[in-house]
Amino acid sequence: MRHPDASRYWESNLEFDSIHSESDAAGRQRLVVSEVKWRRLTTSEKTEIAQRLAQTWAKSALHSRYPYVDFEVIDATILKTVRREPTERKKDR
Repeated sequence: MRHPDASRYWESNLEFDSIHSESDAAGRQRLVVSEVKWRRLTTSEKTEIAQRLAQTWAKSALHSRYPYVDFEVIDATILKTVRREPTERKKDR
């Protein structure tokens, strides 16, 4: 799992695919709010989605409690970096 402490978050009219905490370079805790898309996105699509994500975050109840937030858009290109261990298949006999 990429971020074991990550979780989805919902309010009545909004949803975030993943929220997790990290320490920034100054040692402050910050949240990383992510949108996950299961296809490859263009740079402009990622930019548009990240802007929409920030606008949605500004409407959330968490917005005022967490001053340090980064936004990320995760798309199918991450699949290139995920390595799976080979699995053995059992043959039915």
